Amino acid sequence: MMKLLNTLDQLPVVQLLKEKYELLQEKDRKALSLLTIALAVAVLYFLIWEPIAHWSDKEQMEYERQLSVYEWMQTNAESARQTIKKQKSGPGQKDLSSVVSSTSRQAGIVLSRVQPDRKGLGIWIDDAAYQKLLMWLITLNTRYQIDLQQVKIEKNKEEGRVKAVFHLAR
Repeated sequence: MMKLLNTLDQLPVVQLLKEKYELLQEKDRKALSLLTIALAVAVLYFLIWEPIAHWSDKEQMEYERQLSVYEWMQTNAESARQTIKKQKSGPGQKDLSSVVSSTSRQAGIVLSRVQPDRKGLGIWIDDAAYQKLLMWLITLNTRYQIDLQQVKIEKNKEEGRVKAVFHLAR
């Protein structure tokens, strides 16, 4: 630290400032010292203290918001589990193949082949409109919680038509 101060003391600009300071009257020196202290305090406040205080307040509010969300989740978790359990094991729940075949008819998609297996259902479609197929898959996922496990889609000769192979599961 002393080396740094000695090095700074040797700079011509510092020497010039020292000389000008020495030439000032006593009351001007005191005023300059007070002004320097006030400026240092202002710089510390506006460049360090204020940003840290603002950041701290913002983080405190974010923490409180996340805490309230966590508490809400804790109080509603059991009811959500009960609702999901009712949806999955309810008496009105259809089996996978009947849901897939009925929704495909509603969407206007002709299934070429449907093959059930241990893990789900294999679906072959020889010709379907891509947009209809996409909407049908979204409906299966959002309304019936049927997941698309594997997919292979090939373009047909006609524009906007595809050939597809899927594996669906719950």
